[in-house]
Amino acid sequence: MNQLLNDAINYHQAPGNSPLLIILAYLLLMSVIAFLAFGLDKYKAKAGHWRISERTLLSLSLVGGWPGSVLAMKTFHHKQRKQSFVRLLILASIANIALLVAVLSLLVAR
Repeated sequence: MNQLLNDAINYHQAPGNSPLLIILAYLLLMSVIAFLAFGLDKYKAKAGHWRISERTLLSLSLVGGWPGSVLAMKTFHHKQRKQSFVRLLILASIANIALLVAVLSLLVAR
């Protein structure tokens, strides 16, 4: 486990590999995917079609798409009234922020 962590931290030594850029690119990609999923679900809800499950929407948030999820909720006015969903999205966002802070702390400590 320690070797894996050390390899991940030292990955930035290869030319063109910046851990911060990789993290930001990943978060951007997942946010775009989550934003589009929320938008599609809102469209399907209005049209009376089969919906994207809340589990899928929350999973996208949990794996790094939380900025896109929050933005989509505000943009599309979607899932804002369902308090249980909002609470879980807040928890996913907090978990992601804590993980990001921990990873960045490790990178800075090197």
